[in-house]
Amino acid sequence: MDWQTEVLFCDNVIVNSDTIAGLLADKLQLASVRTILERRYNLMRALFKDALADSSDWRQNGCTIADTRSHWDVLLGIPISMFNANNTIWCGEGGILNREDVGLDLPTWIIKNGVNPHMRIMVVAESPKRENVTAGTLWLSSPWAFHSKEYRDHPRNTRIRPIVETFMDEKNAAVYLTDIYKIYAKGQTLNDSEVDYRSILNREIELFNPSIIIGYGSKVLDALRPGLSKNPSGAFARLVCHYPFEDSYCGIRTLIFAHPSPLNATLNCVVANMIEQHPGLSRDEALLRYYTDWR
Repeated sequence: MDWQTEVLFCDNVIVNSDTIAGLLADKLQLASVRTILERRYNLMRALFKDALADSSDWRQNGCTIADTRSHWDVLLGIPISMFNANNTIWCGEGGILNREDVGLDLPTWIIKNGVNPHMRIMVVAESPKRENVTAGTLWLSSPWAFHSKEYRDHPRNTRIRPIVETFMDEKNAAVYLTDIYKIYAKGQTLNDSEVDYRSILNREIELFNPSIIIGYGSKVLDALRPGLSKNPSGAFARLVCHYPFEDSYCGIRTLIFAHPSPLNATLNCVVANMIEQHPGLSRDEALLRYYTDWR
């Protein structure tokens, strides 16, 4: 799929980006930087097609861009100086911004240009991940960094990009990408006692109105169905290594899959099962069929 001509990114007809920015600002105590989040959406919408990661167009007043030699996903850094100093969850002693690798992936949504979608697919992954970025800054990206042309073409995206393109193309769907846990900091996500993630997701569901929810990984299943997290170790792999685990959340059909990370050992089981059912498939073909061959 040619993203330069065929894709609309964060189009306000599907969901209003200012509304999503406002939701995050309210629920994550980011009111003092709300205008930065709104501006970031405008930039992602305007620059996702062909702007290089080191283009000066990505910059916003008072913010920084991570070293693009290491971070092709155009990380925007909001320094602690732009936060309200009285915001203790972010700036106080032991606050989030005292940690390294603090990240937020702004939810994004995509659709083929000129398409009236027959479906609305919400893809829910686990959490944003940041590595080797300094403390004192909140680093913004998007799920799988699809806002960055260079990162879309990165080898790490050879699995998830074809899945999303199949959703848009073969299933004629608008696709909304988000994380169950919105904040990542120094190797871990903020827990539920710090942020009410469920209320954020429920509001996202209201705004996007999905036909189906696609979840990736055990943390998503645990968040949506807390009781299953008490199962013995390895239960999640057994639930999803042949077919997705099917459930309902907020009355919406929900399919939970193994996470598409290349480091996920469960995918070896998935591939073996798919090739047994469909001999002759390559590994990539088997995984694409696993993630997209549902009705």
